[in-house]
Amino acid sequence: MNTELPNSIRAYRNLSFEEFDSTLVGTVGRTILTGKAMAPWQQDVIRIDRATLQIVQEGAANAYVGEAPDGYISIVMGLPASSRMSCGGSKLDDGVMLIVRPGDPIISQSNDINRWCALTLLTEDFTRAVHQYDPGKAERLLNGPAILQISPKAWNKAVCLVNRVAAAVITGNFTSPQQMRVAKEELIDTFVSSVSRAFEDTNLKGRPKASRSHTIKHFRSLILDGPTVLTVTEMAKLMDQSERTLHTTVHKYFGMGPKTLLLRSQMHRVRIDLMHALPGTTVTRLLASHGIWEIGRFAQRYKRVYGEYPSKTLGMLA
Repeated sequence: MNTELPNSIRAYRNLSFEEFDSTLVGTVGRTILTGKAMAPWQQDVIRIDRATLQIVQEGAANAYVGEAPDGYISIVMGLPASSRMSCGGSKLDDGVMLIVRPGDPIISQSNDINRWCALTLLTEDFTRAVHQYDPGKAERLLNGPAILQISPKAWNKAVCLVNRVAAAVITGNFTSPQQMRVAKEELIDTFVSSVSRAFEDTNLKGRPKASRSHTIKHFRSLILDGPTVLTVTEMAKLMDQSERTLHTTVHKYFGMGPKTLLLRSQMHRVRIDLMHALPGTTVTRLLASHGIWEIGRFAQRYKRVYGEYPSKTLGMLA
């Protein structure tokens, strides 16, 4: 998780995957490319006291697996003029906000260029802000539905505010700590009041069932920490699930089956190793170290995703 000093503005442009993951706030995890890059990967991070607003553009279809660190809560929403990513099995459509709480698995999938923003607060600051609207609601928001349908008026207000803050960053209009603190208070008021008032809405979208959430969390850990080569059968056995149940659950959350997602994850690991390969390393030897023996077939799949053959990537950043 990125930890900039208070009252700072950081504009990250043309990020690599490694850089992109390291600049994200309120989450620790990994981005897995699932399509060709169509636009730059970039992010603006505005940190004011103990609150952080991040405005993100993802330049290609991707899947993300991670989790929220202890002590922080993030309120996430999609931005206009982009595709709508799926997070936790639900679409971040217009009028929808997502609450990400400490320890929550973060699992998202986007099929195109995607823009979103998130306001990250310390849990105690979030709780204090909610108390202003309903003293008894903070505990329920910490344990209730993660996906909230807010009013069109509140959503449009939040979008306009985020765009206004982003414009101030780009033009350099944040010239004093006082201006930044005013912006922070307005952001907290707008985001927290939106989810607080939406909590009692009858159109709430429920969180995934506990058993399904456990399955996804286990699957996430296998992607991040599991063996490089893993079949669906082996994975289902490790998770004590039938292959059919595993496929249905994973496909609902990621928009693709477990085999495809694991292949993309493996391909991402290979790409990182290829980019940092030392002189004298061959593509064949490196792929073999990942348990890949069908070199030609893998090279064709690799080119479809990254637009170049493994031999072109070899040693790019060495």
